[in-house]
Amino acid sequence: MNNEARDAYPKGFLIGLIVVSTLGLLCGYESLCWGVRSKTAQLHEELSASASAITRQINIARIKALSFSEADLERAEFLRLSAQWQAYARITRYCAVYGVAKRNGGIVFGPGNLRGDDSRPVPPGRIYKNPPAGMVEAFKTCQPQIAGPYEEGGKRLVSAWTPVIDPRSDEVLMVMVVSVDASVWNRQYAWVWRAMALFAAPLVLCIGAALLLVRRNSRIPFSMLVPIEVCLTLVLGLIFTVTFWRMTRSLERHSRLVNFQILARSEAREVSEQLASLRTRAGTLALVLGGESDVNMENFVRYSAPSVQLSYAEMWAWVPVVPAAERDPFEARMRRAGLCGFSLWQHNVQGERCPVAKRDVYYPVLYCEPKTVENSLCGLDCGSDPDLSEALQIALRTGLITGTTPVLTPSKKNARPKLYVFEPVYVSGVNSRTLNGCILVVLDWEKVLRHAFIPPIMPRIRCVWARQPCGSEDC
Repeated sequence: MNNEARDAYPKGFLIGLIVVSTLGLLCGYESLCWGVRSKTAQLHEELSASASAITRQINIARIKALSFSEADLERAEFLRLSAQWQAYARITRYCAVYGVAKRNGGIVFGPGNLRGDDSRPVPPGRIYKNPPAGMVEAFKTCQPQIAGPYEEGGKRLVSAWTPVIDPRSDEVLMVMVVSVDASVWNRQYAWVWRAMALFAAPLVLCIGAALLLVRRNSRIPFSMLVPIEVCLTLVLGLIFTVTFWRMTRSLERHSRLVNFQILARSEAREVSEQLASLRTRAGTLALVLGGESDVNMENFVRYSAPSVQLSYAEMWAWVPVVPAAERDPFEARMRRAGLCGFSLWQHNVQGERCPVAKRDVYYPVLYCEPKTVENSLCGLDCGSDPDLSEALQIALRTGLITGTTPVLTPSKKNARPKLYVFEPVYVSGVNSRTLNGCILVVLDWEKVLRHAFIPPIMPRIRCVWARQPCGSEDC
């Protein structure tokens, strides 16, 4: 082969290689832009969904009870909301979860986990100076907003603002704010940049090798040009093959993630609605029983029947307040009412029943419904169990429905953990704080989930509980 043919063939191939590699780089750049836009949309959607999910769980009555002033520091509703949002922020990557409201033409802070420059909690009622435009827009339009990154307090934040609207007046009672540090988001883009670097680096090397061969074509023996051509072709084909495989896999994974999120939100909403229904039924039953001077077995069974039949709760029961001086007459009265052999008891160290220890006040479990579980807890003093006592005392102190962490029944082997929920009952009357007793609702959380999820996955549901080191007010 003469030198002219020898020069033309490899140069034509190498120029084509350069053109293909350059087009690959341009396509990679467009893929990078698409990946960044897709990741941004995904992160925005997750942040907005989190804010909306919190908003749906908010009890409107508790927001209406707040004045958004320093007086809220003594209100049980403010303390409960702040504790719940602080616990939520601890187990997520969000740096701020709090509420704001409009007062006297300005925006003021409410409950949440927000802290000032001195690391102290921001008190309710403090004026929000220079609020972000998205927050102001949420108050005006009554629509969720999201924006960022923006500078605030020396941090770069991305925030979602979701209004809490009064269903009667359509008034914006509060705007829920969920913020994440922009540095956390930047780490979410790392895989996009790494994928682009892994794709671009070999192409740049191919282009550099092709340019070098074009310049030094006449110095390279012809016998080496064919192997070089084959190697460059294989490398280029391998780059595009691996890249397209990774893109296809990424799109498939993203599609599965989106479908899972849609399903998870639907099922989470179902669980949320069940718990909201339970809270409503417990509150309604508390109002009815508050009008009874003496809650006995007959009226408790009659009033609780709809809740027992229509809820997924494992048990409904009545918990009266029995001073120590009235213990013996109380036990005798229960035995005369039909509870044969009734006496107050507690669990000992081995998890067995034993007579209750002496204490100032007893909180025995009575009138367990349905009857299938009557003999398991009837007579148990809730004040004898640390978990039950903690939740009960919070309910009595705050006047709000309160639940325990998952509790195992010591007397039952291989039993699933149960949630014990207390709803305080006060004697009917305007602003009455005379305690009549408590309603106890026992929930099997795994059973609740099995009823909430779609039937095909019911056999595979299993709850795994993990304790978080948080305060008792988070319950």
